[in-house]
Amino acid sequence: MISKSQIVKNVLSNWVTFLIIGLINLALVPFVLRHLGDLGFGVWVLANTVTVYLGLLDLGIRSSVIRYVAKYRSVSDYQNLNQIISTSLVTFTAIGSFALILSVILAFLFPTIFKISPEFEGQVQWVVLLVGLNLALSFPAGVFNGILLGMERFDLNNLFNLVNNVLKAVLILIIFNFKVNLVVLALIQLFSSLVAYLLCLWRVLKLEPNLKISFRLSNKASLTVIFQHGLYSFLLVSAYQIIYYSPNVLIGIITSTSLVTYFAMAAILIEYTRRAVNGVSFVLNPIASSLESRGDFQTLKKLLISGTKYSLLLILPVSLGLIILGKNFITIWLGPSYAEKCYPILVILLLPQIYSMSQFVTEELLMGQTKHRFLALVTVAEAILNLLLSVFLIKKYGIIGAALGVAIPRFLNYLFFSVIYIKKVVEISFKDYLRQSFIPPLVASIPLAIILLVILKFFPAYNWFDFVLEVVLAGLVFLLSAWYFCFSKEERKLWAEKFSFLRI
Repeated sequence: MISKSQIVKNVLSNWVTFLIIGLINLALVPFVLRHLGDLGFGVWVLANTVTVYLGLLDLGIRSSVIRYVAKYRSVSDYQNLNQIISTSLVTFTAIGSFALILSVILAFLFPTIFKISPEFEGQVQWVVLLVGLNLALSFPAGVFNGILLGMERFDLNNLFNLVNNVLKAVLILIIFNFKVNLVVLALIQLFSSLVAYLLCLWRVLKLEPNLKISFRLSNKASLTVIFQHGLYSFLLVSAYQIIYYSPNVLIGIITSTSLVTYFAMAAILIEYTRRAVNGVSFVLNPIASSLESRGDFQTLKKLLISGTKYSLLLILPVSLGLIILGKNFITIWLGPSYAEKCYPILVILLLPQIYSMSQFVTEELLMGQTKHRFLALVTVAEAILNLLLSVFLIKKYGIIGAALGVAIPRFLNYLFFSVIYIKKVVEISFKDYLRQSFIPPLVASIPLAIILLVILKFFPAYNWFDFVLEVVLAGLVFLLSAWYFCFSKEERKLWAEKFSFLRI
């Protein structure tokens, strides 16, 4: 039986890590932007975005590692586990080497594909090489990361992620006082990632004494098993890469590199929201694999309902805050000129994703059971429509068109197909699902929406102190409302026990 306490621990670990990293990045972005300028920052975003597409060479293998580590450990089948891990590591090492070769080619072609200012041409080629090297190393390192997640040790995964981001931030703050350019930034990113990779490797080997990795254990049968699960995971990840990151590339090709910065600033806020929601949903992937292997579909149903509800308890306040106070936030964060250009993009991107983010739980439960084929195919269709619309709309409306190119297909996907996704997880009435998962968080959000509108109308913030104070006040109102409208007696007791240390 899956421990509720362990699920709560993993979710809290994800959220605390997300909060710390989010605060670090929110503070770091204006610092880096000020030193690099709009053009330099746009080049940095573009170089990273294009190189990250090589991550599609993952082919769904990491997802397979998570699933089969959870599945085989739950029945103590270490023979198959070691074969899967060894096969994955050999495959990922080969893929990483290929990715590095592609990075060299991409670095050579980059200045001819995009409109890069002469002052950044030499730098951007080195940046692509260094980001490509980082990506190449991330493939074999991803096997050990997948093992941690399959073992449900999200706390350790989060710790290493935190080390990576804190180290990167400290090095940027120190080194940028002496040397400021894109190559230095790429070197810092590579070094901090390498430290995190090594920590993950060390801890996995300590945690699982039954783990045996050998080239001789890799075999064709295990590779077939990996790809049977991984094919549609690969398609799904590929589609999401296009949906979320292609606008930066298309803006860089069709318009100018400096405009990438304005779109990226709005997209960053959406990305942080998605990561926070993943703090709830991602922990359920290995749990779904374990439950399916034992035939415990009743618990799967409970996870679907409660996971969606908890996701909405995060999505709704953050989304309402960004929609109502987002312009004030960007003004304080980056300045009024950025607020004017970024805020409309933020709202357009966010509106259709309020519902789609609530379905991250559904997606993870589908992937954990290897039932995500239909989801993957529909999302690929969405990605294709996204590309076609974006090319047309960017030429016509610029960066606003890029936002619409993402938002319209996202809305259509979940408008027509979310019922099918939910039914594939477990048999449940869609009406009951909405009543138990959606209605309580929506009711709890009404007082929050009212107080945010009052703040915007009568007490607009013009500095960080006032803004944080108002957000904390609104957050307390929402927590109180959610406590009474959303949580059962059992849930209140569980959360009260988790935060018993706060009692005087």
